[in-house]
Amino acid sequence: MLRFAIAGLILAVGLGVAQQGKEPPKLSPATGVLSANTAPDLLSEAHRLYNQGQFDSAVQKYQQALARKPDLAEAYAGLARVYMKQKNVRLADETISKGVEVADSPRVRVVLGEVYFRQGKISEAEHEWVNMINSGHGDGRAYLGLARVADALSLYKKAKDRVDKAHQLDPDDPDIQKYWIETLNRSERIKNLEEYLATVKSDDAKTREGLQYYLEYLKARQQGPARTCKLIGNVSSTQVNLVPLLFDPTHMRGLGLAVSVNGVKSNLLFDTGADGILIDRGIAEKSGLKRLSDSSISGIGDKGPSAGWVALAHSIKIGELEFQDCPVEVMDKRSVDDENGLIGADVFDDFLVDINLPAQASVE
Repeated sequence: MLRFAIAGLILAVGLGVAQQGKEPPKLSPATGVLSANTAPDLLSEAHRLYNQGQFDSAVQKYQQALARKPDLAEAYAGLARVYMKQKNVRLADETISKGVEVADSPRVRVVLGEVYFRQGKISEAEHEWVNMINSGHGDGRAYLGLARVADALSLYKKAKDRVDKAHQLDPDDPDIQKYWIETLNRSERIKNLEEYLATVKSDDAKTREGLQYYLEYLKARQQGPARTCKLIGNVSSTQVNLVPLLFDPTHMRGLGLAVSVNGVKSNLLFDTGADGILIDRGIAEKSGLKRLSDSSISGIGDKGPSAGWVALAHSIKIGELEFQDCPVEVMDKRSVDDENGLIGADVFDDFLVDINLPAQASVE
């Protein structure tokens, strides 16, 4: 199924970006006459702040809890998760590594797997989660982690089974809720996403914005015919030539694919880091695309998010492949980073893709 990117919706596999210039807060020494018994209260407050999205304050409380009780496993796990929410994977790694050293426990090991996964260490992450489950610790986040591994390997049935198990074990975990909502049919997805946005406050502003856009898209689709993006025909393999995209006659800026949207042909930059299909407004107008819902598009150029919208293309042809009734994103300007648009490798999720870059020849 052809998928498109809605900013912030999906938790991506890959390396996080550490916040520049932000050093880890030092563990504050206990002040006054306070016993280790105060640590659980600090931990509860830290969890509350985390769930409200007050991450800086949550960091302080977790640090204070660790100052009172340096072997508090829950504090190491919570602190590492805060750092990952803040996209500071370096601090998350340092924190959870310290947790393994002084407070090794199933919860710490589950979060260690989450840090590994964010670093792109998929096999190491899977190893931690499998060990936890096999040892009898049915942690919902361990099953969520294994669902993400299965999804990364395009094992979608297995991914859904594991998400269902994660939700059964911990239905109130926000990250589990987001993944579980994606497995529901459209009407149930709308209902649960509305409830999620009304009650969960632990997501950053960008993620919430993306979820809100996604909700608007789902509602717009609900009002139209019940059509699903699909690959038509019986094509089991095909070869498509890569098209050199040039700055000038002697300098190439990238490789593209010839893509036809509703019969309008253009060369879209092939970007393995992109998701779905993104085209500029000019191509969309020529293709007769109609705005379905608004969107915010990030990751293009260096000027921050750009306004855009989502449309439904009746036909998308790439070589011998044809997809019907699939969403595409449209940027509200005449070019996408000096291109007609981008196409991500995930468009070919149903295929094993072989990109012949040395020959600059084809995608098979």
